[in-house]
Formats: sequence, C-alpha cells, structure tokens
Amino acid sequence: MRKAQIKMGETIAVLVVFFILIMVGLVIYTHMREQSIEKKRIEEQELKGVEIATRISQLPDIRCDRSMCIGCTDAVDILKLETFLDEYPEGGDNPDPPLNKTFATEYFNMFGESTITINMLYPDPSDQNNFGEYGLWIGPWGFHTNWVIYNRPPKFWKAYKPIYVPINLYNAFSDECYFGVMNVSVYEQ
Repeated sequence: MRKAQIKMGETIAVLVVFFILIMVGLVIYTHMREQSIEKKRIEEQELKGVEIATRISQLPDIRCDRSMCIGCTDAVDILKLETFLDEYPEGGDNPDPPLNKTFATEYFNMFGESTITINMLYPDPSDQNNFGEYGLWIGPWGFHTNWVIYNRPPKFWKAYKPIYVPINLYNAFSDECYFGVMNVSVYEQ
C-alpha cells in the first residue's frame, strides 16, 4: 500500500510540473503573439501614412503641371497650394469657399483622420534675400513657408505616426524650385 501511495504522489508531481510547463508556454506564446500584433499594427499605420502621402502628392489641386515646371519634377505648385487653402483676407476678391472646405467629405474619404503639412526647408525661409527679385510669395496671402493642407485628427487618440516625404516646391513668380518636406501624421485610436 505504501508503494502505491508513493507511485501516486510521483504521478501527481509529474502532472503538476507538466501543467506548470504548459502554463509557462502559454504565457510566452501569448506575449509573442501580442508583440506580433503590435508590430503588424505599426506597419499598417506606416503603410496608411505612405498611401496618404502618395495621394496628396498626386492631387491635381496642388500638383504642378508638367508643362509649367520645367526642371522641377514632381513638384507642388505654391500658387495652387495657396489657392487650395484660399487664405484671402476678409473682404478679399474670392467669395467662394476654399477647395479644402468645399470638398471636405471627399478629402476625408481620401485622407481619413490625419494631418498633412508642407514645410519649406531650402532655401532658408527666414532669409528673404534667398528668393530672387520677386520674393517667395508677396500678395494678399503674405509670405508662407509652412502650409497645413489637411487637419482632421480624431477626437480621442493615443499616438500618431509621422511620415516625412521630401518634395519640390515650384514658385511660378520667380520660376524657381525649392525643397521642402511633407509631414503626414496618421493617428492611432
């Protein structure tokens, strides 16, 4: 009888160790699976940002016509950009609402909940002497080197992933090409 009790105790101890090993394995598997899901979510967010950046850079509302931008390939036309944003002063010449507000639903379908900005980097925007005889942009809008193309963040978000894309900016007044960066921020809810 004593031998049977010892044998039974050994069997129970082996089963306990076996189940503990199974539990440790499940915990490790769950942790690895969570990391894999997080990595995939970040990758999808980055792909969405690249997709939005591609869409905005190909948008005919701001893209420079090939026949006009000689020597400045795949450029954003500063004049079109300013018209797109339509920052006329009060009592200005244009009574129509700007394109980015007129087609807000269409742009939301294209860009979702994100923020898109363009910043001029070269030549140095703080030095007006860098922009030739006409300057960069003197007119009803003033002098701009930073533009907010689209800004529609969700009400509640945890984090955002910025995607930076180098772009050319074409100044039709001086027929010059500048260098800038487009920042596409995709929000995580």
